[in-house]
Amino acid sequence: MNRYRITFLAAALLLFAALPARGAERQAQSADGSIEAVCSLPGDGAGIADPIAMTITVRQSLSDDQEAAAVTFPEFGPKYGDFDVERTDSAPQIIAARAAQQGCVVTLAPTRVGTAVLPPIPIVLTRGGASETILIPAGTFPITSIHDPAGASLDALAPPRPLRGPFPWRRVLGLGLVAALLAAALRAYLVHRRGAPAGSVQAPRLTASQKALRALDVLVGSNLAKRNIAEFYLHLTRIVRAYIEETTELKAIEQTTEEFLQAVRSRPEALGAHQRSALGEFLEFADLVKFARFRPTDEQIDDGLRKARRFVTEENNTPEDTGSPKDTDTPGAAVGRDAKRLTE
Repeated sequence: MNRYRITFLAAALLLFAALPARGAERQAQSADGSIEAVCSLPGDGAGIADPIAMTITVRQSLSDDQEAAAVTFPEFGPKYGDFDVERTDSAPQIIAARAAQQGCVVTLAPTRVGTAVLPPIPIVLTRGGASETILIPAGTFPITSIHDPAGASLDALAPPRPLRGPFPWRRVLGLGLVAALLAAALRAYLVHRRGAPAGSVQAPRLTASQKALRALDVLVGSNLAKRNIAEFYLHLTRIVRAYIEETTELKAIEQTTEEFLQAVRSRPEALGAHQRSALGEFLEFADLVKFARFRPTDEQIDDGLRKARRFVTEENNTPEDTGSPKDTDTPGAAVGRDAKRLTE
């Protein structure tokens, strides 16, 4: 440390010592009077909700070549008199020409209104192998409250009740869905074990194409494209992926678009060349909407629905599967109905 820095620190220390003490003070001195310990608090008291900074400062006057005494402050526990101790911050010792200073700040939180008691503070000074304890005397400190000026204790107050959060609709619906699935599985098991009742007619099992077309009808009827276009395309591509996963051995739902298209190209026997090309264009356009925030036009949305319907029906549009025009809508009629629903 150069002499200019020493001069500056000495001047700062002397200036600090010359400032008038703020608030209520309690003092103690060493036996020879060369070391002074001062405990100060705010002068006007504090409110019941205000944190209080209690400052303890130890100032030493040193003769030539005299060693500064080591200062040990007490360990303030969770409580100090009528206060809770929130934190303790200690400052390093500053030694300048013929002076030394060390301090700490204890942040207190009052627990009652009225005259709070401050216990004595023992400070240990060690120099040359000898120790001396000086005791800052006990004191009091006023704590006020705008709600109860006469004084009241916070010790008897019950802990606050936890705030009630929003009703967990998702959790309730999820538990209800799980219960419904378990009940359906149990019923199916019992029916299978006992056999179908006499005279009962089992509903025909839907094909993969029929399930995909039904899911597309539900998606269009939800009017999701007007509310959240990215989520609409997420469900649209998932319907097509689920159809492919059910009709081939390709794992389509959990893969990214790039992984899925690479798997499709490696299995040419699963999908034809035209289907692979159409599928790639369909999924890549959907990724633009889902991840790049691209906003498609109504015509592009209609085209995406048309491609999805054509993809899940083109392998099943045989005379045996499609039925007569009187019984089943044509793909063009279905797409027209979808477009009308989207613009409603």
